[in-house]
Amino acid sequence: MISIKLEIVSNGIIKTSIDDNYNGAGSEWNAKTVYETDSDDAEIRLKNIQRFLYDLCDDLGVDLGNRYDPKVLNFEIGWGNKYEANLDEINKLISYHKNELKDLREWQKELQTKANDGTTV
Repeated sequence: MISIKLEIVSNGIIKTSIDDNYNGAGSEWNAKTVYETDSDDAEIRLKNIQRFLYDLCDDLGVDLGNRYDPKVLNFEIGWGNKYEANLDEINKLISYHKNELKDLREWQKELQTKANDGTTV
């Protein structure tokens, strides 16, 4: 049986995974992972928390979906709803969304071409 132990420590979380029947041979296997959650750098802190959540779901066998599924659960890092971004941050976000929109339009064009050719979409 696999068990997961979580420990709160001063700088974050320690996750210990224990398999008491590793490879079906009855031997024990342990793995410890440390997730630093008190970094002064917000991006590092949030990425560590994000990684913790993904790893925990993976360990528990929780299916979050994959790139081929119509719906997936993502743990995204973004702005708070009251955050006031600066001009540079807004310009980067606009650029990102322009690229996303460009990719969607190309995909749309491909699907329209296939539909017009009678190819299965």
